[in-house]
Amino acid sequence: MTRGSITPDDYNEKKGRYDQEIVRIDGQLTRLEDVDQNFYATASYLLQLFKHGDKIFEVASDEEKRQIISILLWNLRMKGKTVRFTPNEPFATVLKLAESSKWQGYMDEDRTFYSVSENAISGGKNV
Repeated sequence: MTRGSITPDDYNEKKGRYDQEIVRIDGQLTRLEDVDQNFYATASYLLQLFKHGDKIFEVASDEEKRQIISILLWNLRMKGKTVRFTPNEPFATVLKLAESSKWQGYMDEDRTFYSVSENAISGGKNV
């Protein structure tokens, strides 16, 4: 056998391990692509809900309205004639950002971009 070569048995063993690794990685890739597609579908749905929520709610069936409310809100309760609620995420953050002028982040004089911090969202209060 020449220097730097491997035996057929070593080759078959390594090939078998690499083939198994390829199958495992292909499976992971498929699962990640599925998750990625689900993420984009969910993000798209949420954006449509933000943009056209009132129209969607108007034409929705009672069951669809319940689903929309459960996506948007939790802890619904009545206080007199007033409905009280707590928004679910990401809607809670969007509502907090809508009340703040800091929602877009900022750049310093060196043109370094800083994103919104949780502290800025909460108005400096601990959440």
